[in-house]
Amino acid sequence: MPTVMLVDDHALVRAGMRALFERAGGAALAVVGEAEDGLEAVRLAQRVQPDVAVVDMALPTLKGVEVVWRMREESPGTRAVILSMHADAEYVQAALRAGARGYVLKSAAFTELLEAVGVVLGGGRYLSAQLRPERLREADAWRGVAASGGLGALSARERNILGLIAEGASTTEMALALGVAARTVETHRYNLSRKLGLHTIADLTRFALRHGVSALAGSDQR
Repeated sequence: MPTVMLVDDHALVRAGMRALFERAGGAALAVVGEAEDGLEAVRLAQRVQPDVAVVDMALPTLKGVEVVWRMREESPGTRAVILSMHADAEYVQAALRAGARGYVLKSAAFTELLEAVGVVLGGGRYLSAQLRPERLREADAWRGVAASGGLGALSARERNILGLIAEGASTTEMALALGVAARTVETHRYNLSRKLGLHTIADLTRFALRHGVSALAGSDQR
């Protein structure tokens, strides 16, 4: 039986989705877990290994995009469907680059979310019906650019430093937070700047915020 994990920081939203999934899916679909923040979601996915995770874009501790990144390592068999209020191409692009197989707008009917989960379970990809295909084509959202550059080219530690940059941390503060030498931080920052083609603090900060990169992205590493 296919399994689904629900990730949203609002208990009422999770309860509503669980009730609707259980009512609509019946014996053909099982909700096996719920998480209210990003780190909890990654740990839960590692433990229960769901077939699909419905992940809110805006979460505490780790944003939805970073949750998808981390689940690729901790639960590679889990397919992610992002649930978001944002219809802008840059948000969709970030989610797809991270590895999400579906993107559904929060304004959609529940039947559309159920359809998205079904499509993703079948090995397909799903975009909310309200998204304009031409905007996504302009953003190259379906072209797998993560394999050749962008956020997908960064290591977990580089994403962690990118998140710290966005929070305004200095090199010394980053070194203390990560338990490494300042020179190590500088090396990582140089490498991530080179990979992203962004060389100012302002540009790196905008990129981090746009793609939901958290300072906790590289924490809890094993």
